[in-house]
Amino acid sequence: MQPKFRLMPEWVGNRSDEISPDCQFTDSSKSVEYIAFTPIAAPTVNTTSDLDRIESLKAGMLSAISMALAESFIAYFQLSLSIELALHLATVFFSGFLFGMTYRYAVRDDNNPHLKSGVVLAFGLVRGLAEIEGSSNGLSIELANLLPLFESLGLFAIAGILLDSAIRHQWVKPMKRS
Repeated sequence: MQPKFRLMPEWVGNRSDEISPDCQFTDSSKSVEYIAFTPIAAPTVNTTSDLDRIESLKAGMLSAISMALAESFIAYFQLSLSIELALHLATVFFSGFLFGMTYRYAVRDDNNPHLKSGVVLAFGLVRGLAEIEGSSNGLSIELANLLPLFESLGLFAIAGILLDSAIRHQWVKPMKRS
């Protein structure tokens, strides 16, 4: 004989996603147990981490916009195809966004100029040297081939200066030391 099971919820919440089943079954053919539902607490919002994410988003957007604007003036004269220009500006925007978020986390509320310039140099060198490597066609490196390196260093320096100014004016709040 098949055991009979019946579901009788004890509703505490109004929505089905607010409950969690606490299952209890019996295998007797004569008795029927029920499943009682217990409520799950609503997720709490950690306002500190949410505010930090918003500040990082602001830092990333400020850096991305400033780098894309600065690069658009340079790239307008170098690139002939509009799709090539759009792709180039998209990569600059994305790298600027990542730089802004990383800069805010790395610098925090510290006034160490070596740390600030180190973050700028790290991002600028990685991006600039990658462009040189991608465009080099031999072992000879000419001065004209180094222009992407200086361009990247300049773009990240502009973004770093703007982020420092925004942090100083409290438009973007610095990360607090933990």
